[in-house]
Amino acid sequence: MVEFGLTHQIGTHNSLEVYTHEIRSLIGDVRSATTGLDRAGYLFGPPVGSPAPLR
Repeated sequence: MVEFGLTHQIGTHNSLEVYTHEIRSLIGDVRSATTGLDRAGYLFGPPVGSPAPLR
């Protein structure tokens, strides 16, 4: 199942904090990727928890 939008509570009603929380999360995912393909997948691919393993 794919979930869109906020998928967990962040503990604030400040709209700027909500926006920057998701951007920081995306930046962290891109930084933790080990290959360029994984990085591109986080930026341009469908919303998934982590990149699919290569077969």
